[in-house]
Amino acid sequence: MPCLCVTLIDALVLARSVFYASMNYCSVVLFGRAAAVEDRTRK
Repeated sequence: MPCLCVTLIDALVLARSVFYASMNYCSVVLFGRAAAVEDRTRK
């Protein structure tokens, strides 16, 4: 089954040590089959 993974990085959180640095993010994984929508009213 095909899937699509998307990640949006909101902010980088920096620290003096590499071990405490991180980032704020949102992510989603979509499973399914994609199809092109040609009809303008359906879009």
